[in-house]
Amino acid sequence: MEKLTTLLKTTLLTATIFTSATGLAHAGNPASGTVMKPLQGITFAAGPKHAVGYFYPKDNRCKLVVTIADTPNGTGETFDVLRHEANVGPGDFDQLNLNNGETLEFNCANDARIMVIRPVENIATGTVK
Repeated sequence: MEKLTTLLKTTLLTATIFTSATGLAHAGNPASGTVMKPLQGITFAAGPKHAVGYFYPKDNRCKLVVTIADTPNGTGETFDVLRHEANVGPGDFDQLNLNNGETLEFNCANDARIMVIRPVENIATGTVK
């Protein structure tokens, strides 16, 4: 419980820092492709949850960090938080499954100066027998 509280505080502090330093862009639903700039915090719907993310260029790669959580309701309710980190090469992508049948793709530009978020259409779900 203490570990979750510390993680949540860290996540909220990170979001606050990026909001004040770079402005927080609200992507809502990145259906048509949302462009992220380095260290620009971005918030978007992740199914029934909310997500906050950012990236920064390092060694000509996109270092991506996305945190996904339920919306706190102020009644002391606890909830799970997922932190996703990826080191995406130029011209490459990383996919994040939102566990509600949706998948987001984070594309790193060739110069690692922008990332584009796009939904990925899941063709089939289930298990292979």
